[in-house]
Amino acid sequence: PLLSTTGTPVTDPLHDAEALARAPDGSFMVAFEKVHRIWRYPPPPVAFYSLPLPVPIPAEISKAPSNGGLEGIAVFSDGRLLALTEEFQNRDGSFKGWLIEGERSFELSYMPSEGFRVTDCAALSNGDVIVLERRYVPLGILSAQLKLIRAEKIQPRSILVGEELIKLEYPLEVDNFEGVAVQEDPRSGTIIYIVSDDNYHALQRTLLLQFRL
Repeated sequence: PLLSTTGTPVTDPLHDAEALARAPDGSFMVAFEKVHRIWRYPPPPVAFYSLPLPVPIPAEISKAPSNGGLEGIAVFSDGRLLALTEEFQNRDGSFKGWLIEGERSFELSYMPSEGFRVTDCAALSNGDVIVLERRYVPLGILSAQLKLIRAEKIQPRSILVGEELIKLEYPLEVDNFEGVAVQEDPRSGTIIYIVSDDNYHALQRTLLLQFRL
C-alpha cells in the first residue's frame, strides 16, 4: 500500500487515488479525491517505503465535489504539472484545471465532448497532452475516447478542446477506462496505453489496450 505523510498506509478517508504521473526526476505524482491533494513519492527503489511530500495546489480545489476532483494529472518535461478535474464545472460547461509550476498555479479549463468526463491524461515529450474521456449512461453503457491537446494551446486561462483520436463504444471492447499512459520510442513510434477499473464488480473487467499514435 501507499504510505501517508505519517508513515501509515493510506486508508479512508485518504485512500481515493485517481491519477498517477511520473516526473522527469523519476518521482511519482499521485492525485487523490475526497481529501483533494497531490502527493509526490520518491523514485524507485524506495517509492513504496518512503513518506510522500505534498505538492502545492490551489486552495479552490477544496470546493470540488468529493468524487469529482483531480482525475487526471500530466507532468511535462520541464516539470510543470497539468491537473484536470472530473466534475468541478464552470458556468460555460467546461471543467476546472490548473497549470502548476512549483508554488504557483494558473487556472485553465477543459471542455470534453458532451456527456463525457476526464478520467486521466498524459504528456508527450513535445508538450502535447493525451486526454482520456469516459461516458456512462444508465444500464451500464460505457464509451471512451482519446483526445489530443496541442502544446501551444495549453496556456493559463485557456479553454482546452482536444482533437479526437479514437472513440471506443459498442461493439468495440470498452469498459470503465480510467488510466492512460504513453511510451515514446524513436524506432517504434508513440504507444498509448489505456486501462479500465473493474470496481470489484462481476460485470466489469480490467482491460489494458494498446494503440500506436
